[in-house]
Amino acid sequence: EINNTGNIVGTGNQRNGTVYADSTAQDFTLNNNGSIDAGAGNSGAGFSVELSDTGNNFTIDNGGSIKGRGTAAAGLATAGDGIRLERTRVGGALEGSTTGLFSGVINNSGDITSEGDSGTTAGFRAVNGVSFQGTLDNSGTISGVQNGVYFGNPTPAGGGDHQGGVVNNSGTISSGSRAFNLDGNGLEVNNTGDILATGAQRNGTFYVDGTADNYSLNNSGSIDARGGSGSAVSIQVGSFAGDVQNGSIINSGSFIGDGNSGVDAGLRFFTTTTGATFRGDIVNAFGGLITSSESPALLIESGVNFDGTVFNDGEIDGSILLGSGDLQLSDTSLLSLDIDSLTDFETVSVGGDLFFDGTLELNFADSFDVAVGQTFDLFDFGLAQGGFDSISAQSITFDTSNLLSRGSITIASVAAVPEPSSAIVLALGSLGFLRRRRKQA
Repeated sequence: EINNTGNIVGTGNQRNGTVYADSTAQDFTLNNNGSIDAGAGNSGAGFSVELSDTGNNFTIDNGGSIKGRGTAAAGLATAGDGIRLERTRVGGALEGSTTGLFSGVINNSGDITSEGDSGTTAGFRAVNGVSFQGTLDNSGTISGVQNGVYFGNPTPAGGGDHQGGVVNNSGTISSGSRAFNLDGNGLEVNNTGDILATGAQRNGTFYVDGTADNYSLNNSGSIDARGGSGSAVSIQVGSFAGDVQNGSIINSGSFIGDGNSGVDAGLRFFTTTTGATFRGDIVNAFGGLITSSESPALLIESGVNFDGTVFNDGEIDGSILLGSGDLQLSDTSLLSLDIDSLTDFETVSVGGDLFFDGTLELNFADSFDVAVGQTFDLFDFGLAQGGFDSISAQSITFDTSNLLSRGSITIASVAAVPEPSSAIVLALGSLGFLRRRRKQA
């Protein structure tokens, strides 16, 4: 048992880590309410362990600060991770013939940070080839220049099996390049806090690599790219031709993408191989929000075979582009689309079946003159069923007779808006700040 309320500080580049445990270390506890720091101007991890292939079980309870320093390459023993779980080195190198297993608990209510700016270095990193089958509970902050949290993939020798591994985040995980990276098999991530971009994100603020499988993301907090740019959640499907990736995504919080690249979505699926399939459902639960500033809210790119259904019980604010799969809108669903002109408006395109229900909210640009008879082809689908309970657009009613056949709606009438009293004008002016058009935000 190690209890630190003082300072454990490097005065030069640190071999392996400022606090280091080797593969024989078992059943120890590190309680840190002080500072563990590789030292300003040095290179090295705050804490590093070389795990055995049969596993190491220990506890880290951090209420203080753990700092990795320097910009050494990710594969070097002096890489600047905050906390690094790695497999046993051979001749000082992580050369792929070893694996490591972690089955302990890491509790962080303090700060874990990394200066590392290369490769996979991170505030917290389970290196490629490590099987993380323990628990990471974060109620503090974990941040890194390159990655906030990084979970590695398998190596030729194995590893990357995270079945039983759990991440519970009620604090803040952030990075200027990628806040959360998930590789490997079986990890469960529960986010009730914030996973945030502090700079332009590589692929996504929460990124799932093509090697990932059998994972789950349960979000009731915020995953937000607006501190930089990129998708909020970005899923790379498959790592080889014909690969099948299994996953589950449940959102009752917010996925907020930022950027106008066309792929900076709230939730994005893409692939770099052929014939890759994502198998699983996406549930945007009641209270959930999926949106992006100027890219689609939800994007499943062509090339991805989506074997599942998108269930929306919450709000999707922006275009939806599903190259494959079905979209089911429930009675609590809110679908919000912007209309800037007769030729410039957000749309919903579904490769499979579309089930209408709930509320459609249409936000007309102030500069657009609406008129009876104007038609908007908002929806494209294989087969459509149902209908919206209501369409929200101030003073406008619609003809929806072509909704199920052509995916279009037509303005049937535009009511004159009476001049309100000055008191009502003032009240409405205040309410106007509560909801603004997304593209103007």
